[in-house]
Amino acid sequence: TRSASEDPIVAVAGFSTFDPPPGTNGENDDLLAGLTDQDPTSGWTSETYRNRDVTVHKPGFGLVADLGSTHELSELTVTSPNRGWAAEILVSTGGQPTDRAAWGDPVATVTDASPGATLVSFARRSGSRVMIWFTDVGEDRAVTVSSLEVRGR
Repeated sequence: TRSASEDPIVAVAGFSTFDPPPGTNGENDDLLAGLTDQDPTSGWTSETYRNRDVTVHKPGFGLVADLGSTHELSELTVTSPNRGWAAEILVSTGGQPTDRAAWGDPVATVTDASPGATLVSFARRSGSRVMIWFTDVGEDRAVTVSSLEVRGR
C-alpha cells in the first residue's frame, strides 16, 4: 500500500506492549526487537488466544510506538501477514497512559484487516505515542506485526 501522505516517516524511539489487568502486563515483549532489527522477515507476534475475539478474555491489548516527542501525525501503516484482525488506533501526548480509558477515544478503527499493509489516516492528530489496541487477533488467533510506520511532522 502506498502512502497517501507527503509527510516524512517519524522515527520510533521504542516499542512496548500495553496489557493492563486482567492481562499479564506483557504480550510477548521479548519479540519487540523484531520491529527494529531491519529484518523484513521478522516482527512482533502477540500471544495466541483460544478465541480470536480477545474481548472474551480481556478488553484487549496494545502495541505502543513511542515517538520520543510530540508530532503532528498524518498516518500509520501496519504491515501484518494475518487476516481478519481488528483494532482501535489511539494517540496520546505526554507520559504513557496507565489504562485503556486514559488513552481516550480512538482516532481510527481497523476491522477485518487483510494480509499486507493496512493504511490508517489521521486528521492531523498531535501525539507522542500511537497504540494499536487489538480486540480481535484474526483467523490465526494471534497477530504478527512485521512493521509499523508513522508519518507526520
